[in-house]
Amino acid sequence: MTKIIFATLLLTLPALAKNKLYTANSLLVPKINLAAPLASKKLIYFGGPVIEKVHAVPVYWSNRVNSSIQNAMDDFYSSYVNSPHMDWLNEYNTNVNAVDGRSGTNQKISRGTSTTPVLIQPLLTSKQITDEQIQTEIVSQIDAGTLPRPDSNTLYMIHFPSDISISIEGMSSCFSFGGYHNGSKNAKYGDLFYSVLPDCAFLKDNEASLSSATFVASHELIEAVTDAYPTPGSSPAYPQAWNDTGGSEIADLCQNGQSTLAGAKANYNISLEWSNTRGTCYDGK
Repeated sequence: MTKIIFATLLLTLPALAKNKLYTANSLLVPKINLAAPLASKKLIYFGGPVIEKVHAVPVYWSNRVNSSIQNAMDDFYSSYVNSPHMDWLNEYNTNVNAVDGRSGTNQKISRGTSTTPVLIQPLLTSKQITDEQIQTEIVSQIDAGTLPRPDSNTLYMIHFPSDISISIEGMSSCFSFGGYHNGSKNAKYGDLFYSVLPDCAFLKDNEASLSSATFVASHELIEAVTDAYPTPGSSPAYPQAWNDTGGSEIADLCQNGQSTLAGAKANYNISLEWSNTRGTCYDGK
């Protein structure tokens, strides 16, 4: 079973967001009304960890990252992780048993923090890169002291320039996906959580690029918080955390749902997320 999230921004500009599991079905989907209850949708706990108090680390993959993104993301992340958009996620705390009967991780999701953005000069200079190479680069930048050492709350939000093409599981950025998050266990640093956020070249306008960037970033950040270790395939199981029975995550169930984050310096376009308690897509307001 193939699954992808393609969200239409500004009516005509596609922004593509996925977790580690998805492949492409189509490039555009029509805008739909996600305010109505969708009773058939529900997230189930599979026993894996969540991120309790996310510590977002914005990372720019060289100074070629779009200047509008570089100028805005400090305010965006600091505003987002310390906002009502995080407060209601306590309905996905893990002080419950998993669907297979295993004990939960007893974690409580709350507001988080962020650092000022980190500009890296990647050791990897190729413009065609893989997910495995991104993981290697993250570790190299931590070793060098450029990126902060991670703990179980750290989430590296990596923004790429438009001339970088990223591949994962045979799929290419901006053709099959517009973003994903991932988690791995590193022998030296333990939990390594990160989101990959390409800048798709079809978004030429800076305002549209920023709107797409914040939408996809919010989508992936919330999915990482509620499902830190996405696993391959469409049959979710431990160590996944909150998914539906087909492997869709919290923002996947609200593909085109958009809301607005009031930042300290500007307003930002963000995704909606699925609320089991409310039976609909929600933004915390």
